[in-house]
Amino acid sequence: MAVDRKVGGDKKNSIKRAALKLFLRNGYEGTSVDDIASDAGVAKQTVYSHFRDKETLFRTLVGDLANGLESPNLSSADRERLSVRQYLEQIAESYFGQLDSREYYSFLRLIVAESVKFPGLSELYVYKVVELNNQILTTFLAANKELEFKDPAATAKIFRGALASHAMIQNVLMPDRPVRVEDRAAFIETLIDMVIASGKPRR
Repeated sequence: MAVDRKVGGDKKNSIKRAALKLFLRNGYEGTSVDDIASDAGVAKQTVYSHFRDKETLFRTLVGDLANGLESPNLSSADRERLSVRQYLEQIAESYFGQLDSREYYSFLRLIVAESVKFPGLSELYVYKVVELNNQILTTFLAANKELEFKDPAATAKIFRGALASHAMIQNVLMPDRPVRVEDRAAFIETLIDMVIASGKPRR
């Protein structure tokens, strides 16, 4: 029987760190709660005291990932201050800054690999990461006083979809060929130019 070696809030974080490491190494199905408890240095019952089951723990990790990938959710004052270009630049910089992590892409590969057997895991990622961030950008595009977009929701999906596609190709399919900073900057600038060109100045 494992003996707890952690105290207080350290236990929950230790469990999450151990779970992430083991999920990435062994897959979701290949990782047991016993494995997680042993690696975290806590008793199995301690894992269950923080997380109802393995799926709840995995969902928590997806939620943590989503929180780290949120679009800038600006106050009304911020929206008044920033131009459409400035806000889109913030999203792109934040997006690529947070995604420049091999651990993130390994976790994303895991979600994709396990999605056939556990579709709820990929659905959670889509909802927590993709749909919520699209909604944040849609709200900004619809409310900004600079440009009017025919379909703010579609524009938001196109912009964020292009960012995601670029990141996936470079970091998942070709992880050993890093993108040059100037190439990424040119991609972002061109993409933003296209979005702005699709809007009409508000009267």
